[in-house]
Amino acid sequence: MFKFILQLQIVVLLIGGGIYELLSVHREKELNTFDYQRVTRLTSFELAMGKLFGAPVLMYFVTLCLMPIALLGSIQGHLPISLVVEAYVILVVGCIAFHLLALVVSMTLGRGVSAIAVLPFLVFGGFYFRRFA
Repeated sequence: MFKFILQLQIVVLLIGGGIYELLSVHREKELNTFDYQRVTRLTSFELAMGKLFGAPVLMYFVTLCLMPIALLGSIQGHLPISLVVEAYVILVVGCIAFHLLALVVSMTLGRGVSAIAVLPFLVFGGFYFRRFA
């Protein structure tokens, strides 16, 4: 059960959060609110952290909601706690790195190409998932 829930969390956080990240800056450009954000008192680091952790917040919440089931499965499967902690550290760090890639791709997209950019991103996410899951 732990392996199944962890794979489900990887899919939700990696693919779902990646799509939110991919479309976050692009939507701001489409709505002409991206330039407004740059003239606020926020530093560029604060803006980047807001985009990085703000856009996929629903996916982080879903992953957090699935955690008790995964922990119950790890207890019933007699898994060592170090293995569970390592799995979640890899999950979080890997997804943050993947979300950073999606954020950079989102900043470089032109207008009207968001649907075209999602397909290669999903393919890359699928390869990433198959490799590490």
